[in-house]
Amino acid sequence: MRCGESFAPQSPNESEVYGFDFIDDLEFKENILSVVSWAIEILSGKDDDYLSRLSGEPTLDPESPRIVRQRVTGLQPGVRYLMTCIVLTDRGNTIELSAIAPGKAS
Repeated sequence: MRCGESFAPQSPNESEVYGFDFIDDLEFKENILSVVSWAIEILSGKDDDYLSRLSGEPTLDPESPRIVRQRVTGLQPGVRYLMTCIVLTDRGNTIELSAIAPGKAS
């Protein structure tokens, strides 16, 4: 697992598409076959409804199929979330990337 840089802070009124770029983790001519999961958990703070922050299913970017995208909505002020994405490749590799997503006040 590699932890990337943090996503930009998001307020409760925002809804944005976040993305993980697996380019540095794929071998030459290796491709992502499927997205196993995109998970969210709380590192610090309180959000009883944190699972609802993920809207819809994660998808491969059609123009850059090494990038996985997920809509994230309504992160709460003062809460630090950990986003984790796991993919399966055409070489049988399972790759996991994570990044912190902080909530901010409106």
